[in-house]
Amino acid sequence: MIRGMMRNLAMLMVLTLPLVGVQTFAADSGAEEAAGEVVIATATGADAIDSQSYEGVETDDGIGVVATADEEGEASVTIKNDVTVTADGDGGATGAYAGAGSDGVAEVEVGGDVSATAEKETVMGIAASANGGSAEVETEGNVTAKSEEGDVIGLYSESSDGIAETEADGDVSAVSRSGAAIGVGAVSTGGLSKGDVDGSVTAKSGEREASGVYAWVEDNGEAYVKVDGDIKAEGKSDYMSDSPYDLVSGIVANLSNGSEKAKITVVAGGDVTGTDTGLMVINDSDEETKAVADIIVEGTLGSGSGTAVLLSEKVTADNVRLTIWKLDGDVKQVVEQADTSLQAVSTDVTRAVEKNINYIIAVKPGQEDIFKGTAETAKEGETVIVRINVPSGYRLNAAYNGKGERVPLLKDADGNYYVEVKRGGGIYLSACLKALPSESCQARYMTGGCAITEMVKITYDLDGGVMPDGDKGPVIKKVPAGTMLELMEKPAKEGYVFDYWKCDDKDVTVKNPKDKFCAEKDMKFTAVWKTAAEAETAG
Repeated sequence: MIRGMMRNLAMLMVLTLPLVGVQTFAADSGAEEAAGEVVIATATGADAIDSQSYEGVETDDGIGVVATADEEGEASVTIKNDVTVTADGDGGATGAYAGAGSDGVAEVEVGGDVSATAEKETVMGIAASANGGSAEVETEGNVTAKSEEGDVIGLYSESSDGIAETEADGDVSAVSRSGAAIGVGAVSTGGLSKGDVDGSVTAKSGEREASGVYAWVEDNGEAYVKVDGDIKAEGKSDYMSDSPYDLVSGIVANLSNGSEKAKITVVAGGDVTGTDTGLMVINDSDEETKAVADIIVEGTLGSGSGTAVLLSEKVTADNVRLTIWKLDGDVKQVVEQADTSLQAVSTDVTRAVEKNINYIIAVKPGQEDIFKGTAETAKEGETVIVRINVPSGYRLNAAYNGKGERVPLLKDADGNYYVEVKRGGGIYLSACLKALPSESCQARYMTGGCAITEMVKITYDLDGGVMPDGDKGPVIKKVPAGTMLELMEKPAKEGYVFDYWKCDDKDVTVKNPKDKFCAEKDMKFTAVWKTAAEAETAG
């Protein structure tokens, strides 16, 4: 069912636009409020340019903003604030849409939130479709799609050729009481379909299946989705559908009929969870697919059911590339469908997928320089030597592997720290440093004998000067917060005499080279110069 929803979205966009009774505004209409009306920019032909600009859009016509371009035309709409769309009656709703064909360029930019709501039909927050051109919809706020009975999708991009992009600087939410829900959808049979979310993604259905991210490629298509935060899907499994894969999954990668050039890439900066499974990789064609799903999860990949990864029957280990921090659950492959549940067993494919997972070696934020040189990823069964770089003025008090519960790092006979990568990963490195008495400038940076080791940046702007070693700057030093430092030696500048270092923090009074100060936060010092004549007069 959820796959049918994806197939119907492109047709929905084409059929819905002519039916909403929209009004087209002139290109010079200026910035104003477009309340109760739909904003459209359309351009066909190499010399056709249509550009609209409005403060905000609020309408019950079912469509908020539309930009379409064809045959090298250029169409754009800029909305400075929010777009709020509801459907009057039983129709669907779309907040903002861009469509491009035959080298056309269509763009929609929204400065605020986008909200689309309907009672019975499909709802899309923002959508972009490209067939030979470039279509992009971007919002600086959140995207919300809601429906009582219809299917919902927050961000949707579709390309048969060209580039289709959707982007949200905030969170994305897709919620339906009785329909299916998708947070971010990307479908490509050619060209690139892209979805980019700076916040988190939530897809929730009260009675049906849901997917946080659903990416689908066929032929030579490429789909790319990046979510900086968490991806979460909540809903109810549809075991009685005509497909055994209408489940609730954090990420779905559908590789059906993909060539060796077809690829799905999903990057999650946080955790990925789903009611049934964290990740589902599908091939529902009659033949083996050559496409690849490249999934990167910087947090935990798991589910409420205990199945972290679910593969369809025709998926092989060559189709799946996983890079994750932690696997919370099993890897399974569906082999049979029962009336009320999916029957899955461990196979050679699932074990091959598990053994090929690249587990991320995570480092406590602020301590990246301390562990610089340590491998960034490793596979199950590998031993990783942990490089610990102790900053000047500190000594290593302890080193840990573990988030929440700090587990001391292992140590070999030569005194080297190391970690053994177990099934499931979850490596999290942190270090406890103790400041040497002569180098520590603030007692509050000590907690139980362990220095707080968030790094701060000290920048020296030479303002045209040159250091004795030839460095023209800016000179940047990174040290743990609370380190006592001396101001850098003076640079030289032809025709000028160095006067003093000026700090951007007015509370810092040190000025002369070798003056000591406490590096509590990021600071910038700028060289102040006098001409030779000024220096002689002052001298």
